[in-house]
Amino acid sequence: MSEPIRVAAVDDIPQGEGIAIDKTITGTADDIALLRDDDGSVWALNDTCTHAEASLAEGWVEDGYVECPLHSSKFCLKTGKV
Repeated sequence: MSEPIRVAAVDDIPQGEGIAIDKTITGTADDIALLRDDDGSVWALNDTCTHAEASLAEGWVEDGYVECPLHSSKFCLKTGKV
């Protein structure tokens, strides 16, 4: 198991929005979107939309979903599925 890394404080993520964490920090293949739902829960998803090169961290977070800012597809925060 790898060691955890601190990438942000919860208060760094506005409620209903997201922030992108660069892949050079996480060591992942893509940037990671940290998304804070309207109930205050925080989720992590791959930051790049599966339909186009849009950042999900720039989307809208509400009711357990993040909406892509480019074409309005919604992704489930729990599963990442469209």
